[in-house]
Amino acid sequence: MKYGTDPRKVLKILRDIAAGHEQVLDDPEPLCLFSAHGESSLDFRLLCWIPDADERLRVASELTVEVNEALKKSGIEIPFPQRDLHLRSVEGQVMDRIAAVDESIRNKPGRKENK
Repeated sequence: MKYGTDPRKVLKILRDIAAGHEQVLDDPEPLCLFSAHGESSLDFRLLCWIPDADERLRVASELTVEVNEALKKSGIEIPFPQRDLHLRSVEGQVMDRIAAVDESIRNKPGRKENK
């Protein structure tokens, strides 16, 4: 989840989803963990037990779909990595080309800034 997300809210969502799935056992109880501060995210894990190990891929897929839907419904965003690029030294021709492309984008017909 994005930085700034309430971890307790995510853990509750995970617990509720596990508890609501017919294949997830109550004993042992599902385990929901806030596992790490990732590079671009807060990382969580949902561990649960099912009676038939042959069904693990199907159940994992169903739980993942339910988690995705619940997070979306709750307004919790799933992050994606972002990078800032800092150029220390670039040939003049490259910088001229970057400036030309930037200018072209700014002057593109239909852009809101041009209206």
